[in-house]
Amino acid sequence: MSAQDSGALFVREASAADHPAIAALTVAAYVGGGFTAPDSDYVPTLADVTSRAGAADVLVAVGGGGVVVGSVALAVDGGPYAENAGPGDAVFRMLAVSPSARGRGAGEQLVRACLERAVAAGRDRFVISTQPSMTAAHRLYERLGFRRNPAGDWSPRPDVSLWSYTRELVDLPAWCAHCGSAKRGRPDGSRPDRWPGEHGKCRAALAMEPPRYCRACGRRLIVQVTATSWRSTCSRHGARTAAPPPRVRTAPPRSGDET
Repeated sequence: MSAQDSGALFVREASAADHPAIAALTVAAYVGGGFTAPDSDYVPTLADVTSRAGAADVLVAVGGGGVVVGSVALAVDGGPYAENAGPGDAVFRMLAVSPSARGRGAGEQLVRACLERAVAAGRDRFVISTQPSMTAAHRLYERLGFRRNPAGDWSPRPDVSLWSYTRELVDLPAWCAHCGSAKRGRPDGSRPDRWPGEHGKCRAALAMEPPRYCRACGRRLIVQVTATSWRSTCSRHGARTAAPPPRVRTAPPRSGDET
């Protein structure tokens, strides 16, 4: 029996067919929750799922019968949805859960999916912005390891103040994207795939060719290479695309390359 058939919540990438439902629940969460005025010029942005799907990864939480009950926009490669973020940072925005699904863990599943995908993309840290009045969301973020970062508080416009939360990703499980060996973060906070002297040849190989394994779960990736780019896909954490094309080795690596 599938998760959809059993009624259990699960997270997947959004499709174009999901956009109307995402728009409706996002507007309902922000306007109905009292976080955005009904006549605010931000409401059309909340409802414009097509634009954010073109600039970020839109994920949905799905309940029984395939009903979309939550959504979030994840930016791991910069862009317009990665405001107030620096190099190596991942960002999620517009986390929204339908009132009928609150208390069932949809928001937590969406945030956890974002964390895993950020690790899969090789990001070091999450930076998110939230309204001071979103206290329920703050409790969720803090339970999942996010911490207040007052130095990052900012205002996108004079009448809006946002709090910053950050979460370092070095404590999460990670796998070498080239040889697939499992590693975890070190107490000094260094990324496991960036330890000095460790997997140096793997790092050198990744500068020339696509990753072979998902950094977040260790699964073998499906890799497609074209004349202009490569695309690596994890069955759990989705696809990443890069350009210019790497130089792909035609021979398998020697055993010494994976130490």
